[in-house]
Amino acid sequence: MSTGIFLSYKGLGANILHLSYCHEIANKFGPVTIITLCKNLQPILSEDPLIKEVICLENYYKKFLHIYKLSRIFKKMNLDNLFIY
Repeated sequence: MSTGIFLSYKGLGANILHLSYCHEIANKFGPVTIITLCKNLQPILSEDPLIKEVICLENYYKKFLHIYKLSRIFKKMNLDNLFIY
């Protein structure tokens, strides 16, 4: 079972603020994949055992047209659970 968490924040502080929620989800479902818009999050979470991988999306923002592009990316990942913050 694979679980993904989409953190739709560009700032590092907002992503770290939601990290406690990510850990609670990981405790329930196992190691999770984090998809984010923040470039600096991957080196910080590289040694976290509850985080399987961190994927950074650089060309997507909170615009209406990007919703369809993001949905295609999420469908290709074949995630069983997807949590969006």
